[in-house]
Parts: sequence; structure tokens; C-alpha cells
Amino acid sequence: MIWRPRPLVCGAPPLAETLAARLDARLVEPEALARLRPRPGQPLVLLDPPDPAALIAALAARLDGARRPRRLILIHRDPRAPTLPALAADGPLRVETLDLATTGARALFARWPLHLGCDVAAGQRPHLLLVGRATPATALLRQALLGAHYGERRLRITLLDPDPAAAAAWFRATQPQGETIAELRCATPEAPALDRDTPVSLALICDPSRASAHAARLRQQLAAASGASPALIAVATAPWPPGARADWDGQTQPFSLIADACTAETLFAGRADQLARTIHEHYRDSVAAQGRDPDGEPGGRPWPRLAESFRGANRHQADHMLAKLAVVDCRAVPEERVAGFAFTAAEVERLARIEHRRWAADRRLDGWTQAAVRDNARKHHPQLVDYDALSEPMKDLDRFAVRGVPTLLARAGLGIQRLLIVALIEPASSETPPPPRRLVNDALGRLHARYPDRALVLATGLGSTLTRALTAQAIEHPATGLWLLHQRPLSAQLDACPDPTTRTTLLDLVARAERRLPLGPGGLTEWIASRAEIAWHPAPPETRARPLKRLWLAPEGRRLVWDFEY
Repeated sequence: MIWRPRPLVCGAPPLAETLAARLDARLVEPEALARLRPRPGQPLVLLDPPDPAALIAALAARLDGARRPRRLILIHRDPRAPTLPALAADGPLRVETLDLATTGARALFARWPLHLGCDVAAGQRPHLLLVGRATPATALLRQALLGAHYGERRLRITLLDPDPAAAAAWFRATQPQGETIAELRCATPEAPALDRDTPVSLALICDPSRASAHAARLRQQLAAASGASPALIAVATAPWPPGARADWDGQTQPFSLIADACTAETLFAGRADQLARTIHEHYRDSVAAQGRDPDGEPGGRPWPRLAESFRGANRHQADHMLAKLAVVDCRAVPEERVAGFAFTAAEVERLARIEHRRWAADRRLDGWTQAAVRDNARKHHPQLVDYDALSEPMKDLDRFAVRGVPTLLARAGLGIQRLLIVALIEPASSETPPPPRRLVNDALGRLHARYPDRALVLATGLGSTLTRALTAQAIEHPATGLWLLHQRPLSAQLDACPDPTTRTTLLDLVARAERRLPLGPGGLTEWIASRAEIAWHPAPPETRARPLKRLWLAPEGRRLVWDFEY
């Protein structure tokens, strides 16, 4: 085993103490920085220190002459990066800056994407609800505006605030071009003006002192308005106190910028930037293939020396890739599961439109406006128009970007699979026992063998002992996912659980769901008919509404019957 020195963390308590514990690092008092000299291979993390420029200049001077460079990560809470001293590229100190709020926003949406609570492949649009304006509300809104491009319909954003007019003014001040990208609504927490047509797909609470009260009220309001049970994420900078497992309601989840976003994988291994760096390296290779030196271009320099604005553009492109896959019912999987993949011509055109909207949103949020002639100094760009108004050569640039997605993912060790949606039909009795485990394992094995190039997804409401047991067994397989189909609010489903064990089983499955789709009363049958490819019945089905492939448990309960070739 290779010994590595423990990382060092310095900053103001209690956040620095939390970060040190999270990273298994040694906490260094601020006054000790004056004599600090990190060892080779020992990263130093500074969490929002006073006068970081002076600290970094002094540390670089102490390290002068060191044979191996030291790594310093400066985490700043102000959205604007601090002004730092100019250091030699080959000097003893490698400084990286990290915006805490933006890093947290990226981590949050990677875990709970905007399409978590809506079926974007079927044309539904995401609806983000935000309560409170505490840190990092501004960064969360910006990340949503950058990533919520799934089709022609715009993202809806609802801000709940005691003073809706003030909330609207705050949004327009912090996101000047935001309303060119999203539809904004503002209301009070007591009367949120929700509707059934566009259910909330994700709710964020940025008011730590009243998060519990907001969540309790929102659960009731959302259930009454549309029967939706979206994830309610309570966001704070500091860690949340641990809660009792029995108190978890399946909707409210705590998220801490320090505890959940600043992980060793993010800070030291660069896990959050893995795909962004792959995109950048691909760009450098493309520049070199054209006979130009990528190091000579501002956007082509190696990642450690790349300006933060260019890093951000690569990150936005990387973050949106999974949104593109969701639009065409695909998923990123480990590369070894996939032999090859290419989008169809129709998919390329659909995704090219979305890619142009994403690019345009990125430019607009950076202050660019449309003009006939490009002017970088004034941030004018002629291509900030609708996709249909672009010339064919310009459209080809978006198509080229879409066609390159499989290649970029492959360079990051990922492949693409199309989804195989299997609907689990609820039995007539909620207590119908599940089939024997061997039959379930056999069925799953045959499905994976029959469709080796597809990603199996079970779609179910988890309304019975049978579907819960079958789902729990099925998702033990790493290649099987779960979509939760809500016909009634999750709170009503939990209230109907006969005992704590059943409730815990349901909550565990809800936590593992990749999607939580609100269908409402009567919507389940229509959704299965239009979206599922296979229906798994608990007993021989009586009718066949459309040519769905089906399997079911034979009356004697000893075998499964298939009405298609598997």
C-alpha cells in the first residue's frame, strides 16, 4: 500500500471542522498557516480564509525551491473568485479555486436532476419550485437555467416568498436574462398558485431555519394541487443535524454544501469534472488535428491552466449530457455493457435543437446578446436566435455536438443504452403474494439476455406486497432501474402501510427510484399503454389494449408465461 499524507484543512469553525472530518483531514488552525509547509502529495484546503492572496503568496515563498509542486484548493463562499497573486506556471504551488455555492448546485442537480419528477421523453416539462433566498439559491437558479433544456417547452420556475414582488425583483437582478429561458411565477408560501397541468418536479428549500415547516406545508399543497410527491430538498451550507430514520417521509431530503458537495472524490479526485475534462481533452485533440497548437489558444490550454470561464463551459456541456439522454429514453452505463451506439437521424435533429437552446442559455446568462456581427468585447453574437433561424452550416455544428456524445462518454469510460420499460401491473388484491424468487430471477435473466443492448427499467406504483417484493428483488441487479409511478400522494401511500416494516420497505425503494412520475387517478393505464414495452402481470390478463409484450404467472404459480419470443 502506498502511504499518502493526510490532507490539511484550514478555515473558520465550525465549517472547517466539518470539512476536515468529511475528508479525513488534519485541521490546521489559522495562526499555524504562517509556518505551514505541506509535504509532497499532501493537498491543502483553505476554506474561505481572510486575505487569501497574502496567505498564498507567503506559502509560495516558503515553498520556493521545492522539487515537487504542492496542491492548494481554495474554497470561496463569495460567488466572485478572490484576486490571487500571479504564480509561475512551473512554480512550487498549484492553486485551484472552487466556488462553494456553484459546486453545491452541480452536486445537487447531479443527484436530483430536474427530470426526476417528469417524463421529458413524453414531452412533459420540468417545474422547479424554490422557497427562500438564502445561500445558495442564486447558484441553484443559475444551474437550473443552464440545465433545464429538454425540448421546446420552457422550464417553469415558481418562487415562494412572503413578498412575491420582491422575489421577482431579486430573480431579475440575479438572473437578468432568466425570463428568456424560463417562465417565472411568484407567489406566497400560503397560496402557492400550483396547478395540475405542470406538476412540480423538484422543490428546493433555501430557508434552513424554517425548512421543516416549509416541507410539511408543501407536501400538503402539492398533494392537493396535483397529487404530486416530488423530492423536497432542504439546502444549507452547514451540515444538518442527523434525523431519526422513522421520521423520514420519503420526500424531504437534507443537502449540505459542506457535507454533501465537498467530498474527497470532488476535491481531490476531480470526479465531478471527469466528463468536463474529457470534453476539454477532446477539444484539444480536435484543435491539434487541424494543425494548430491548442496551448496557444485561450480555450485550448491544459485543464490546470484553463481559465475558469472555459472550465465552466465544459462543465455545463457535461452536466447536460444526461438530460439529453433522458429526452430519448437512454441511460449512461459502464462502457463494458455496450458494444456500440449511435443516435438515429430523428434523435440527432431533436437533440440538436435542445443543444442550441442549451448553448444559447449559457451565452445569455453570461451577458451575451444577439447582434448581426459578433463582438467578443461587447458580448454580441449573431447565432443567439431560434434553431430554425440558423443557417445549415450552423445547425450542423449542433448536430456534430450531438453525434459526438457517444464518443465523449466512451472516452470517460461510459456507454449508452436505450431503456427497456417493463410495467409491473398491480394485482387485484394488494396482498397477493409475489412469485417465488427463482421465477423472478429466471425472468430477469431472460430479459437481460433477450435485450443485451437495453437498460431494464421497472415502472410501478409500489402499491402492493407483490410489486414491492418483486421490485426489491429486481433492483438487486445493478443493470435494473426503477421508475415510481404516483397515482396518489406518497404520504397517502405511507399512511396505508399496515406496519413499520412495510413502510421502511417502501421508503427504501422510493429512495432508489430514478424517476418519480405523477400520473394522477386514471393516468396509469394510459401511461403504460403509451410508454411501456412489456407488461408484467400477476395473473393471466383479460384484455389487450395494444400490442404490449406480456408475461404473467401461471394459475398454478409454478411458472411464468410469455406471449412473445424471449
